[in-house]
Amino acid sequence: MNKTYVKLSLMAMLATVVSGCQKETLTEVECPAVVVEEQNAVHYTIDGIPYSIVIYNDDEWSEFMKSMMSQSRNGRRVVIEKGNRDSRDMATKETLVYTTTDESSASKWTKEKVAAGYVVTMSYNEKTKEFICIAVR
Repeated sequence: MNKTYVKLSLMAMLATVVSGCQKETLTEVECPAVVVEEQNAVHYTIDGIPYSIVIYNDDEWSEFMKSMMSQSRNGRRVVIEKGNRDSRDMATKETLVYTTTDESSASKWTKEKVAAGYVVTMSYNEKTKEFICIAVR
């Protein structure tokens, strides 16, 4: 009885080992092509609190700028910069100042300067009703 039990146990273990060593057939899984849209990461602060957003098109940029202009008009200090700024951009210290009463003009100027690698600080002077945009690179 003891010999039969040992033989059966060994055969069961051998069957388990043999089945575990079988070659598996590998099937290739095709990954669908991923379309990456052009995107622009933008970092900004409102009164020193940092935020980030990814802007995909001009409509989204317009909505973003409307929101930033509204923040400025409400007395907030807004700073906007490109998310993928090159460290070489930070080495120079060129400063440009743009003052206007026209919100769309201030928005357009800010977009251009941010795209060119500047960090733009926006504020609003309630007395003169002017947007003050300062770009530093």
